[in-house]
Amino acid sequence: MVVDLHGAAREHDFAVDIGTMKGSSLLGQNHYRDILKSCLTKYDVTPISENKYTVSGNKTITAHVSESLGIPALQLEINKKYRSPNQNPTDYCRVLAALADFVRKVGGGSEALFSPQQNT
Repeated sequence: MVVDLHGAAREHDFAVDIGTMKGSSLLGQNHYRDILKSCLTKYDVTPISENKYTVSGNKTITAHVSESLGIPALQLEINKKYRSPNQNPTDYCRVLAALADFVRKVGGGSEALFSPQQNT
């Protein structure tokens, strides 16, 4: 799973837009989108929209990774409100916590992501 992070202007009517090429970039693994939406909602990063931005053609990371490499991918457009730690520290921490929760859930838990390497 690849998550391509982008920023959106504060004026948009969403906290996060999830771009999946209308689902095709997930390669049938729609549970990734569902888990992400659950994590965002859990941390009150709402409203969430889907596919407001066009994600198509090999000119995007999401399209290239899913179409050429066969890896599920999605593109996140994160509203500026959630990317400004100095102006909105609470919202910044909410989106960070939601994304960390998502990575833990799809990555197999904190042990799988952060275990030190064994020297043998």
